[in-house]
Amino acid sequence: MISKKHLSAHSVVMFDPHPDDADWWTGGLTLLLRRKGWDVHYICVGPTTRTTRQQAQASARVLGVQRHFLEIPFEDGAIFRQQLKQTAPKLLLRLDPDLVFIPPVTDYHYHHVLLARELFALMHWSAGHGLGGLEIYEYDSSENRNPIDCYLDISAVWNRHLKSLRCHRIFERSSIPDNTLVRIKTGRAMILGAALPVGLPVLYAEGYRLLQGKPKIISSLPKLLPEEFFFRATEGLLRL
Repeated sequence: MISKKHLSAHSVVMFDPHPDDADWWTGGLTLLLRRKGWDVHYICVGPTTRTTRQQAQASARVLGVQRHFLEIPFEDGAIFRQQLKQTAPKLLLRLDPDLVFIPPVTDYHYHHVLLARELFALMHWSAGHGLGGLEIYEYDSSENRNPIDCYLDISAVWNRHLKSLRCHRIFERSSIPDNTLVRIKTGRAMILGAALPVGLPVLYAEGYRLLQGKPKIISSLPKLLPEEFFFRATEGLLRL
């Protein structure tokens, strides 16, 4: 683990249940924050194999992030909850992030939903772990089941993001050009980019939803990434 004295002034934590999820859903945002000098930590909660861990580490080097592996099995919900409670708060307090990203609570995958619900319970103000001040987001669902209110233009870092996704070679198929992660993320990012106002040259975007934050601001992201951030208000998409 990394002590706080080795971190920059600002850091962000991305939780993922499997060692490819944070890269797939948050790779664009990760690269944008790294450009701002932020430390980015990917925390894989679920079990890995030697191959998937090596590929995740290769992707982390492309993205410039620091990888952590908790290796908690999902099979028994009670055991999962107990082990997550023992490890995640301590790691969060040590890393002291400004922003935290978790899987969508409406995803189709049981592991994603279980992790999202348990993490949010641990970090909520009433949980008593000293983590109540965190700004928490959920990232996009591959089934598009969760509402998105924060859009980020990731076109400027798109090629590097694809390079990171290609590190996950278990998704390669000899009969299909490029790997599955690249193909699905490209389609999703283009759909989100097309959702932005006509006339804005956004080719690729990522979507997020703010779950817990400061009561008087929409999000910290507009100040961090003013040229890339869009917010979905009731009257349409606004650039803040």
